[in-house]
Amino acid sequence: MQIGDDQGQLLTMMTRLVGARRAVEVGTFTGYSALCIARGLAGGGSLLCCDISGMDSHRRRRLAGGGSS
Repeated sequence: MQIGDDQGQLLTMMTRLVGARRAVEVGTFTGYSALCIARGLAGGGSLLCCDISGMDSHRRRRLAGGGSS
């Protein structure tokens, strides 16, 4: 499920408020929420995204400009 801009801003704010340095996202879809979480992570933080759908992975690479491989 894709989140909207308001929810994305909320994810970023919540990530900053708790001072997260590491986060895990299960079910990545297009990766928008992952980007929102990553924006809120403390400096040097890391984000692990897990997804089992190969088709969604292909879409994410295309959206990120990574080609179709």
